[in-house]
Amino acid sequence: MSKFLTVLIGLSLSVSSAFAVDTSGCAPLTQKNQSVKTVLGKVLTIQTFQAKPGCWNANQSQVQVNYYWLQDSSSAENARAHFWVRINGEEANLNAQVSCHLNSGWSLGADTSGHGDFLCSAVASVDVKAVSLSIEVAPEFQGQWDTAGYGQNYNFKF
Repeated sequence: MSKFLTVLIGLSLSVSSAFAVDTSGCAPLTQKNQSVKTVLGKVLTIQTFQAKPGCWNANQSQVQVNYYWLQDSSSAENARAHFWVRINGEEANLNAQVSCHLNSGWSLGADTSGHGDFLCSAVASVDVKAVSLSIEVAPEFQGQWDTAGYGQNYNFKF
């Protein structure tokens, strides 16, 4: 085999490995969602991002807790939210990141009233290892629990 051919084969192998595609069947993470309307009229959504069992990306699996509401101000600085969660028996308190954006829903014309609806969200996430998930959530917003009462939290199964 010529020296040129050996270098060419080595070069093509190194280039193709740099652009390798995951053929293991592990990527991407599978995403699932479930939502409920809460007692205070907000929307609580649980999103799971999970790897298949035994896959190399299992340590990237996580649960994301999303809490949405409308308000007439863009100010998120005074909004406080956190979540008490129990995932497969393990409890945690998650502080949420809060943000608000103009709710630019469909309308017939420009709103010149000086008021607007702002869609706000509180988001927190936690890493998970299990494939089958039993999730219980109690959101707290502005110091008030958003559940039907003590022990009457929102339950999700994935």
